[in-house]
Amino acid sequence: MNKYKFLVSFVICISLCNTSFSAGNNVYTSKVSKTYVQIDKLIEKGKYDEALLKVNEMLAENPDNLQARTTLGNIYSAQYKLDGAYREYIKVLKQDSDNADAHNGLGLVYYRKTTSSNMDVIKNKSKFYELSLMEFENAIKSNPKHYQAYNNAGKIYKEIGNIDKAQKYFDKAVEIEPQFSNAVENSGTALFAKNQTDAAIEKYKQSIKLNPKNSSAYYHLG
Repeated sequence: MNKYKFLVSFVICISLCNTSFSAGNNVYTSKVSKTYVQIDKLIEKGKYDEALLKVNEMLAENPDNLQARTTLGNIYSAQYKLDGAYREYIKVLKQDSDNADAHNGLGLVYYRKTTSSNMDVIKNKSKFYELSLMEFENAIKSNPKHYQAYNNAGKIYKEIGNIDKAQKYFDKAVEIEPQFSNAVENSGTALFAKNQTDAAIEKYKQSIKLNPKNSSAYYHLG
């Protein structure tokens, strides 16, 4: 009987310990996720130094933190420090070739290079568009729910004149994430390019409703 009681107590103890560990792990994961959300907001507001400080702290603790390294690439990319961003995304992809966020970031690097005044870049703009699309498609292949990659690919298709395909990608981004103001706005630009003005106006209004600070949507509506 004593042996039986011991076994029951042991099982209960293990169960409680596992529950405590699981709860603690969930709290940690939630805290980390909130940190990345905070960093993304800092990037959106142009507070790059603050964002960089947070990411570097995470990388100092764990240099193999691929999410932090990808975020570092995002900070560089937002500042148009494209060589630095490229370096970080390549580091991630060497360790995880299916990392959708790194592929998406790399696609943005190639896309942003097309805005350069460098004559070599201008002469090879179509090549950079091709590289961008390849990376965005890689991101979608790795993560079919990657709505940012759909939106970014749509922008490239619009740039090269394939408006119907651009519309398809923008709408897919909105289907995955209905609150994504930029994709709704971009869908409006595709509709406007097809002379569907009334439909475009509705998209711009919807985009502004989702994000009242979307200055680009105001511009297009005007």
